[in-house]
Amino acid sequence: AGRSLGLGPYLPATADPGGRIRSRVLRAALARLGPVSLAAPAESPGRAEALGAELGIAVHALPSAPRGAGVGRKLRLWLRGRSEVLARRYGRGATAMVADLIASTRPDLVVVDATHALPLLPRALNIPVVLHLHNVESFVLARRDGAKRPLRERLARAVEALTTARAEASAARRARLTITVSQLDKERLARIAPAAAIEVVDNSVDLDHLARLPPTRLDAPRLLFVGSYDYPPNRAAAEELVQVHLPVLRATFPGVEVELVGEDRSGRVAELARRAGVHA
Repeated sequence: AGRSLGLGPYLPATADPGGRIRSRVLRAALARLGPVSLAAPAESPGRAEALGAELGIAVHALPSAPRGAGVGRKLRLWLRGRSEVLARRYGRGATAMVADLIASTRPDLVVVDATHALPLLPRALNIPVVLHLHNVESFVLARRDGAKRPLRERLARAVEALTTARAEASAARRARLTITVSQLDKERLARIAPAAAIEVVDNSVDLDHLARLPPTRLDAPRLLFVGSYDYPPNRAAAEELVQVHLPVLRATFPGVEVELVGEDRSGRVAELARRAGVHA
């Protein structure tokens, strides 16, 4: 048991997107061990206080960065070997505030909640650190997501993948423990940080806190895929499900259907719904 300080890239003010669900579950688990506090960028201290009251924890608002980073800032960070994607959430003074907060509250444990919170982690710290990775973001940046991107954007993503991998590897080596949400992510992280202590805690659903739908009788199996399809990995997974796996499934179960539920501002998933057995 002990006091923990979480460093987050956002306030988990809503409980519907996947990352915020994981953040809330993590906070609840830590609260069973002792007092919990959270430091994250917020538009106003009032929002942080309201969330703290809702969750029953101390929430400290960090300054948010103004929207729209200039090219000069990107280049300066890249020349220093740092990721601009990770740094862009935080305003001036955010890292100093975290250092002061650690010095004043003296937590027993610092929990870095996601790769995007790594810029908040002080370089010199004599407190145990746990790294909670929602994704190994360097691999997300390096993967081909099917989008037709101009050369400048492809080069920028390549630089970001490299600098993000450096940040993730350094943090994983420093951490007492790194948690990934899948065995695949554990293997990916182990490639860039072979000496890191890594454990897998799979994503799960707390059925005790969800209302059950009444049972229904279906003439054929139906697969439900819920996610935000504006997030490239989710979109790629939906495309693979429909284009690669569904034809094989329908060969054995001719009536099987797929229901794709989630935000789709790009319209890519709506295109998938034109295929037989797919609904969106």
